Order: sequence, then C-alpha cells, then structure tokens
Amino acid sequence: MNLITFNNICLSALLLLAAFLIYVIGTGSRSLRNYLLSRLALTIPTIWILVTLVFIMMRVIPGDPVQATLKPGDVDQVLRVQERIGYVDVERNVVARLSQEDLGEYFREDGRPKNGYDFVIDSTPDWDKCEAKPGQAGEDATTADTFTICHIEAAEVSLITQYIDYMGDIIRFDLGASINVEPDVPVTHIIARRLPATLELTVPSIALMLLFGIYSGAYAANHHRGSEDYTLRLSSVFLYSIPIFWMGLMLQLIFARELNLLPVANRFTGRVPFERRTGFYLIDSILDGDFESTWIVIRHMILPTVTLGLALIGVFIRLTRSNMIEILQEDYITASRARGVPERRVVYRHALRNSFIPIMTFIGLQVAVLMGGAILTETTFSWDGMGKLIRDGIALRDFTVVQGAVTIFAVIVGVISTLTDILYAFIDPRIRY
Repeated sequence: MNLITFNNICLSALLLLAAFLIYVIGTGSRSLRNYLLSRLALTIPTIWILVTLVFIMMRVIPGDPVQATLKPGDVDQVLRVQERIGYVDVERNVVARLSQEDLGEYFREDGRPKNGYDFVIDSTPDWDKCEAKPGQAGEDATTADTFTICHIEAAEVSLITQYIDYMGDIIRFDLGASINVEPDVPVTHIIARRLPATLELTVPSIALMLLFGIYSGAYAANHHRGSEDYTLRLSSVFLYSIPIFWMGLMLQLIFARELNLLPVANRFTGRVPFERRTGFYLIDSILDGDFESTWIVIRHMILPTVTLGLALIGVFIRLTRSNMIEILQEDYITASRARGVPERRVVYRHALRNSFIPIMTFIGLQVAVLMGGAILTETTFSWDGMGKLIRDGIALRDFTVVQGAVTIFAVIVGVISTLTDILYAFIDPRIRY
C-alpha cells in the first residue's frame, strides 16, 4: 500500500474528528466547552508519558539487542546498527603512512588491535567506508614499513541524549529502520502496511463485543436469578477464562478443518485481485467492485474477529448485568412499569441507556487489552497486522520494529482514552461540572 494514501486517510480521519470537536465546542454549553478543552489539553502530556514509558521499558531490558541480533564477529554491522538507532556515537579516522614504531599506539606486541576496532588496510578509503573488522599489524600493508589504518572509536551515547533524539524522531514521524524483519525498510512504511489489517480485525471485534456483551448482560439482569441469568453468568466466566490462542485453535479445528466452512488463516486466499488503495481489504474490494473477493475477505475475517470479540464479551456481560440490576430497582423504572410502558422498552431503552455511562468508561480501558489480544489472535491466524509484526519483531530481535509498533499502540490507546472521556461527558452532563 502506498504510504501517502494511508497518511491521507489518517489525516482525513483527524480532520473529521477536529470538525466534530469544533462543532461540539461551538454549539455546546460553557461547561462542556471547558471540559473538552481541559481534556484535550491533557491529551498531549498523556501521550508523552506513554511514549516515554515505551522508551524506558525498551532500554531497561538486560543486554544489547543489536549484539543479540547480529553475529558476534561482524563488528562493522553491529557498530553501524548501534549508530543508526542511537546507541553509540562512532568516529572514523584514517591514519596513513605509519611506520612500524607508530603502530605501537594502536596495536599490542602480539599484533592485535588494542581496542578491537583498528584495521590495517592497503589503501586510504573515505571515512564513511571504513570497515570495523579486527585486523593485525602487517596484514594487507602497502609496503613492508608503511601502513594505513582505519581507526574507529565507538562511544556510548547517554540516555538523556538518546531520549532527546528519540522524541525528536517521534515528532518527525521517524521510527527508524527495521533491522531484521524487513532490513533497512523504514518502520513507518511497515506499520502503514500492517495497521489497516489490525484495524480491520479489531473494529468488528469491538462491535461484536459491545453488541452481544451489553445486550446479553441486560437480558441476564432482566431475568435476575433465573435460568437465563445463571447460564449467561457461567458463560461469561467460561469465555473470560479461555486463553485467546486456544480459543482460536479450537475454532480453526471445528469450522476450518472438521466442517470446512471457513478459511483457517490469512487475510485472503491466493493473490489479491483488487487494487490495494487503502490497505483495508474489505474496503478496497468494495471500491474495486469485486464482490466475489469481498465475500472471500469476509469469510477470512469471521474466525479471528469472533475469537478476539469473544475474549472480552464475558467482561461486558457481567459489568452490564451488575449495573442493570441496580438501575432496574430505581423508582422511575417502577413508575414506567406502572404506567404500562412495554417491558422491552423499559429494559432496553430506559434502563440500559442509564447503565451505559459506567460501561462507556470501561470500553476505553479495554482497548489496551484488545490490542494485546490482537497479538495472540493475529499470530494464531497468520493475520498480517500489527500484532503479528510485534511478534515477528520479538522473535527476530528487531529492536526498532518492536519499539515503533509499541509506540503506535501507546498513542492509539491514549487517543481512544481521550475520546472516551469526551463521549462520556457528552452523554452525562454531570461529568462537566
């Protein structure tokens, strides 16, 4: 997918969001405007704290990720990668026409380099082409008594300097380049290809989670202490306790292998026949008018979407049920029933509407859990999204990919948390005061 196209989509979404906020601020009450402005002002430090935590966590991990990733003997590549991600500051100098006595400053008596990064070469290269390979005095010398040395020194960069450089790169939307997942490819390009796949998976999962979780919880509360209530409560505990990857494997075994109804993995079978404009296969196939491919995309989405959605349905069943039981005992609910208002309208319109306010807060908190579940779901179904990207980055010890992907997740969680608070205030006027 074209990165510019994806950026345009993100920019359009931000503009729509900004237009909505401007409309609310312009037409809302003074208390609502003050709340929205104060909450938006807190968004930047919130995201800053999340991004800072990512920086700290990635650097408190024991060991050097570059040394662990690359071959121990490949000194040059290790230094170049360490320099690229800001771990070390490398200085390269070419020293020419050295005599045998001059070599004593750089080499020990046994002929090995003193610092391990001096290499005796037979010609003077450009400074940026010096190769940091261990050498030995007298090896590849131009003459028997004259030597040319590429002298390389690597000094560790302080954490403060690394942090300043890191934040500067974040502001410029520069997340570095991949080391092993896609060598030398910018992480932003990789994320631009993978993020639509994750959104295409998580958005339907959230819809499934809310639709079945909330309405099942309301149904259980309306049949309090009945067989339906006990069944839904036991089902919620069962669903919440099942590991996501095991649930995915069972669904694959039943619906893909035994019944042969749905694909077992991936986002599409075979070569994608439609033009990938946005990276969202469902949207791209519809825009291309290829409805046969649209059906194939939907069939591939069913199992991973259900797996990810079922993992959190149980939480919302119990949360909605507990809130609804309290609401159904309120005086206005009793008065509505006494006036002959249909039971379905009392439960699913009046009571559910008022119990939805605390549920709204919990939705924002579950986004982070949903993102974590996406890693296991995408790995189980070979779904080529952000979760699988983090898993591949960890497996291949790709420091920049893991750091960049986790940073994007942190920003998404921070933004959604802010939007949840804004929507919360929009629904409940008491929050504004």
